[in-house]
Amino acid sequence: MITEMDDEGLMFGLCDMGHGFPELGYVHHDELANVKLLGGALGIERDINWKAKSTIGEYAKQASLNGRIVA
Repeated sequence: MITEMDDEGLMFGLCDMGHGFPELGYVHHDELANVKLLGGALGIERDINWKAKSTIGEYAKQASLNGRIVA
């Protein structure tokens, strides 16, 4: 869940780069764009219709408890 991005592609949000350790922090757009899932068949996409039901802090707490991001 990305909450902000600057003009150079540096983003802040709740991320898990596939290591099972979700955390709030910074990631660069290019780093996310290069993530491939399911053997390279899928990438990460923006969901323009998604609406948050909690604060980013609440999502981070739940992700930490679950060991993964569940939105």
